[in-house]
Amino acid sequence: MAKALKVEDSVLDDEPRMRVMLVDELKVFQSYLEESKETQPFLLLGDKPTGADLYAQLERLVGGVTASDVPISPALKDLKDNGSGLERLWEWHDMMQEEYPVQFKGKIPPRSML
Repeated sequence: MAKALKVEDSVLDDEPRMRVMLVDELKVFQSYLEESKETQPFLLLGDKPTGADLYAQLERLVGGVTASDVPISPALKDLKDNGSGLERLWEWHDMMQEEYPVQFKGKIPPRSML
């Protein structure tokens, strides 16, 4: 992971620094969104969401009570409420959550995730 992020291994244990890096990365994705979910409902232009739309990753990070139709708790639920300047991204996430809920459709995630 450290190699992929181009940081020293010790940085991975620095939660505040890692959160800043995460928010910075999410701001890049937010910059791809138009001003309104009505004018651009998906991160990539088109009429259907794609895997590149980031939605599943956001759902895992900050989803509702669970991060899908199975009982997996969101990893960083508080990230959505910290005033990080990602309001447009969270608005988009809320719309996606309502319109396209993540579903495992009967598949069972690994026990380590439950």
